[in-house]
Amino acid sequence: MMELNEPRFTNSVLDSSQLPDYSEAELQPVAPKFRRYLLFSTVMFWAIPLLVSAFSGWLPFVNITLGWVTFIGLAVLVLLILLYRLADARHRGWALREHDLIAQSGVWWRTTTTLPVARIQHVETSSGPVERTMDLARLSCYTAGGMTADLVVIALQAETADRLREHLLEQIRLRDEQDDKSESESQQTEAGDDSGRYEFEAQSKEVSAESTDTAIASEALPFTDTESAGTDSSLNESASKPHD
Repeated sequence: MMELNEPRFTNSVLDSSQLPDYSEAELQPVAPKFRRYLLFSTVMFWAIPLLVSAFSGWLPFVNITLGWVTFIGLAVLVLLILLYRLADARHRGWALREHDLIAQSGVWWRTTTTLPVARIQHVETSSGPVERTMDLARLSCYTAGGMTADLVVIALQAETADRLREHLLEQIRLRDEQDDKSESESQQTEAGDDSGRYEFEAQSKEVSAESTDTAIASEALPFTDTESAGTDSSLNESASKPHD
C-alpha cells in the first residue's frame, strides 16, 4: 500500500520580540465630514429635551428657576457628550493589510480589533439618512456562524467603503476558488491512491492465481522419461528372475 507523505506537526516556541506589531501599520483617520456628522446628530438627538426644558419655565405649574436650571444642566451634558464623541473620532482609525483588517477606537479604554481576511464570510456597507447626506458609510464584516458583525468600521467615505467591500469580496472569491481547487486535487490524489491500491491487490491476486495453477499443473503432469526408464528397468528385472 502506498504511504502518503504527510507534513510533520510542529509546535515550537515563538520569540515574542519577533512577532509582527500592528502598530507598525499606518491607521487611516476617519472621514473629514464625520465630525460634522457628530455635531449634527448630537444636536438633533438632544434638541427636543433642550427645548422642553427651556420653555418649561413658562408653564403655570413649573417654577421658572427650575426650568432654567434643567436647561443649563442638559446643555452642559450635551456639550460633554459632544466633546467625548469628537475625542473618540480623533482616536478612531482603520487599516487594511494583506491578510487582515484593523480597527481602533476608544478614548480612555482603547480597543483594537484585528480580523483576518481568511475568516471573513460576508461583507456589507450601510448608511443612515444623515450619513448619506454627508457621503458617509460604515463597513460591516461577518465571520462564519456569526449573527452580528464581528468588525464594524464607521466614519468612512462612501466611495472608500465601497472599494473596501469590493476588495474583500474579491479576496473571498479567490479564497473559495483556491479551497475548491485544493479539495479537487485532494480527491484526485485519494482516487489515485485507491486506484493504485486496487491495482496492486489485483496484481497480487493474479500472481497468486498463477502460482496455484502452476502447482496444480505440476501435479497433473505425466512421469518424465527418467522416471519411465526407471520403472521399465524394474519391470524387466522382475521378469528375468526365475520363479520358485
